Amino acid sequence: MSKKGVGVIILVLGVISYIIRESLHYLAAVSLSFKLSGISNTMIAEPLSLIPPPFAMTVPIVLIIIGIIYLVWSEIEKK
Repeated sequence: MSKKGVGVIILVLGVISYIIRESLHYLAAVSLSFKLSGISNTMIAEPLSLIPPPFAMTVPIVLIIIGIIYLVWSEIEKK
């Protein structure tokens, strides 16, 4: 597999892991606020501050950086 393909795959994995992280975080806050007393903007903000994120932001950031490095590396080697 070429470096460009690997870079794109790693970049996509980083973006997907970021989206899943954020989605789970908000989904947990909404479900917690719904269990308490219904959904409103103010009721979601409080549980959102109480729920820790599912995992650190370092995983998606590292994957995105590695993906970009692979893409740049593949373009440099073409020249």
